[in-house]
Amino acid sequence: MVIGKDRNGSRVTRAAFDTRALDVLICPLTRASLIYVPESDELVSRQGALAYPIRAGVAILVPSEARRLDGDDKKI
Repeated sequence: MVIGKDRNGSRVTRAAFDTRALDVLICPLTRASLIYVPESDELVSRQGALAYPIRAGVAILVPSEARRLDGDDKKI
């Protein structure tokens, strides 16, 4: 997936997240299932109101890396 160009005009790509992983991944804090949001490239725990980033196609399920969905910008 091409997402833009860098300063040198080279194409920048983002590795795709394999949604088949959703069958086995859970929120590390709540143990609830996760939902993939392709627009923000995040995995969301509705129960925990947290969004975990995906970097280079790899889900970062580390609570300190999660973004709060309740509007509080503080890290966990």
